[in-house]
Amino acid sequence: MNNYLLFEVGVEELPSRFVSSTLDQIKSNLTKMFNENRIEFSDIKTYGTPRRLTFIVENISERQSNLEEEVKGPSKKIALDADGNFTKPALGFMKSKGLKEEDVVFKTVGKDEYIFGTIRQEGKETSEVLKTILPEAVKNVTFPKAMRWGGRNMRFARPIRWMVTLLNDNVLEIDLEGIKSSNITKGHRFLGQSEFEVNSLEDYLTKLEENFVILDQDKRKEMIRKQCIEVAKSLGGEVEFDEDLLEDVLVENRQAVEMATIYGDILSRIMDAFSAIISNNQNGVMQFLTSVTLITTIPTIVSGFFGMNVGGIPYANDVNGFWIVMLITTLICLVITFFMSRNKLL
Repeated sequence: MNNYLLFEVGVEELPSRFVSSTLDQIKSNLTKMFNENRIEFSDIKTYGTPRRLTFIVENISERQSNLEEEVKGPSKKIALDADGNFTKPALGFMKSKGLKEEDVVFKTVGKDEYIFGTIRQEGKETSEVLKTILPEAVKNVTFPKAMRWGGRNMRFARPIRWMVTLLNDNVLEIDLEGIKSSNITKGHRFLGQSEFEVNSLEDYLTKLEENFVILDQDKRKEMIRKQCIEVAKSLGGEVEFDEDLLEDVLVENRQAVEMATIYGDILSRIMDAFSAIISNNQNGVMQFLTSVTLITTIPTIVSGFFGMNVGGIPYANDVNGFWIVMLITTLICLVITFFMSRNKLL
């Protein structure tokens, strides 16, 4: 497609009740801002899932249309003094509109004459104007409950994690309070690639389907509708569809899969944390047992020395020799225990 804008806002899982209203609000904001900034387009198509809000602007103009607007100023009685010179009100009017004296004329409106001037302004490149329009269109969305995150001032129902902006196959760099746009999007959290690059609108739509993301709400509805009919026929029954319920099923089903994946990751991290705690406790127990073994080795070594059947052993003929050896052994054990405790080895 020629002359298009692809704008994708990637978020953490939006509640189902917010998806449609958010798409409508951003579309309304874009439409209003395009008209105010003289950017022509034919249509804005919206697509949404709990993780992404996508807007495709068709036949968008490459530049703003040139501005040519006639503005009305004060009456001639106020604009000119007795000598026919412009007064301060007239000069102030011309300055505020960027007009010169030769640019203004007097025209009769009703019974009086008024000063008129024509403002002419050359249109800017659409890419430059979009850098302001797109962030504002997102910031101006309102929710019953919104949140801030990452120290940002803006509020949104859930944190915005990425943005994709392509203008006619070219990446348009915009900045939404530190969130920078690119041409990298994400597939299905559980079934698709975590990230992949897109280079055109067709490439974007194709790769999303390859990564198990069905962007079109109507296509998702039709798939569910078809499956319901097939199941009903196999049971010999018919399906009475509730469109509102079907919409909820679409969003809630996808959201359930996403949330199950998130909680699975959380449980896995909790299990890793418990394993680390158990391992740490086991290391502590082994350290304690090693220290106790070291301390109890001292009496064994001392008794081994004094139990040898050789001459010259101290206190061999002393009546209190046994108690002296026991006292020395006890003191050595106490000193070693003290130093181990001080160094947190016990």
